[in-house]
Formats: sequence, C-alpha cells, structure tokens
Amino acid sequence: MKHLIIYIICIGLLLTGCTIETSENDDLDGFWHLEQIDTLASQNTVDYGGQRVFWSIQAGLLQLSNQINNTIIYRLVYDNQQLTLADPCMFDRTDGDTLVTDVDVLQPYGVNSLNEVFLVISLSGRSMVLESPILRLHFRRY
Repeated sequence: MKHLIIYIICIGLLLTGCTIETSENDDLDGFWHLEQIDTLASQNTVDYGGQRVFWSIQAGLLQLSNQINNTIIYRLVYDNQQLTLADPCMFDRTDGDTLVTDVDVLQPYGVNSLNEVFLVISLSGRSMVLESPILRLHFRRY
C-alpha cells in the first residue's frame, strides 16, 4: 500500500511538471513547397515547381529556405484566415540572427514587404493558396 501511494505521488508530480506546447494553426503547420506565383495586376504566372523554395511553418515561426540564398526566419501570426509575417531575420547560428532590411532578399520567396499580410484563400492537408495585395502563391505540402 505504501508503494502504491508513492507511485501515485510520483506520477502526479511527473504529469504536473510538464507543459505541452500546442499550435492552433491546424493544417497550416508543415513543410510547404512553393509551386507557382501569380501576379494579380498583370495575370502573369511564374512556375516555381522545378525550384526548391520552401516555407516551413510551425506554431509562431516561418522559415523560408531555398538552395541559393540564406535561410530567413519570420514571426508569424495566423488568425481569422490571415497570415501576418513580421520581423524577418537572416538565420545564422554562428554570428547571430540579423534583421533583414532589404526587401529584395525576400522576393524569391514570394514576399514583397518586410511585414507582409497574406489572406489564406484555401488550405487543406495537401495544398495552400495565399494572397497578398500583389501576388497569389500556390503551395503543395511536401
């Protein structure tokens, strides 16, 4: 009986000592391959299917990566079908992350502003379409 009480107390302490972080992003969290970019004003389409441009989303962070440029990290807020990106940083573990100040660095990823807001047009477990005031981005879950 004494061992059972100690066992119950130990399990209770283990369960109360941990917190589990969860994300409310639902299908948004994941590894997304940028497949296509549409320019809204001119109706031009650029096929990105053969390029390795990826958006990795988890909780409140977005990582933009490809084979050529440095990796960029954004703070992310997903609320009411809007995806708000803020405070982009060049990801550099050795020298420390530095804030991005040149928008040209972001354009290969479909981002045209340091702080960008995308409307989530469609989102499922397999595909996603985001729209900014200038572009429509088409993704496939990788």
